[in-house]
Amino acid sequence: MTKIFRPIAATVASSLVRDQKTSYQKPQPTFVPYPTPLTPEGVLGTALDNDPKRLKVPAYYNEVVFVSPFAKVHSTDRRALLGNAMRIGSERRRGYGTYTWSKPVMKGTHPSPRDSHSSTAVGSKLYVFGGTDGTSPLNDLFVLDTATTTWGKPDVFDDVPAPREGHSASLIGDNLFVFGGYTFVWKKISTTGVSLIPRDGHTCSFYKNCFIVMGGEDSGNAYLNDVYILDTETMAWQEVKTTGVELMLRAGHTTISHGKYLVVFGGFSYDHKLFNDVHTLDLRDSVDAERGI
Repeated sequence: MTKIFRPIAATVASSLVRDQKTSYQKPQPTFVPYPTPLTPEGVLGTALDNDPKRLKVPAYYNEVVFVSPFAKVHSTDRRALLGNAMRIGSERRRGYGTYTWSKPVMKGTHPSPRDSHSSTAVGSKLYVFGGTDGTSPLNDLFVLDTATTTWGKPDVFDDVPAPREGHSASLIGDNLFVFGGYTFVWKKISTTGVSLIPRDGHTCSFYKNCFIVMGGEDSGNAYLNDVYILDTETMAWQEVKTTGVELMLRAGHTTISHGKYLVVFGGFSYDHKLFNDVHTLDLRDSVDAERGI
């Protein structure tokens, strides 16, 4: 089956309780905290709460709040004070109480906004480990000194746990045990078929169940205009032989698969010659044909 590039009109250009030495090994990179906590209003706007038709998306927090029993009564009415005291006394007997939420001002290096982390009380300190920021899992450790309301990020060493979310943590003796959770794991895939020239500045696109690599620049600074497909079901590479108007050698271009077409725009070549041309490759006549579909 003939594979054709077609041009389109050009466009205009060990012990965690020890404060100073926390175990693990391997120093971690410096953490840059969020300057201010994120709130749903900051992310979505206050109008969302009053508009049930608007879709709400998750927001992530790095704030700390705590609850205290037996709220203060601000009324000067003696009867109100007496009535409140009687009510509190009655609720104490029933196992209830009155509680007040407070949001203290925090100092130090704050953890980033997150969820699905673990928080473990160790004496007067709170150890926060891992979780997810909504994009990727985390394995950082933060300690909150509740006596001074100060966050700290200790240096950790040894076998640092892989980034994870949804795990559990429990203090047993002097050790904080972390169990389970969900992690992202990289896996190197073994492929067969044609071996590609190592390159950079290329593009990768997706068509059906195929991964399409086009063009780029090799290790000898030579520019390329070849097209390869990786069948993700068989993990086999094939080179696509193209005909029609030749696509000039290039790197730094962009490609996007749209329907049956791979659309290529711009890039640069020797002497940094810049392109503003547009080409299309009929994927149905090329990729499908190579795979015998």
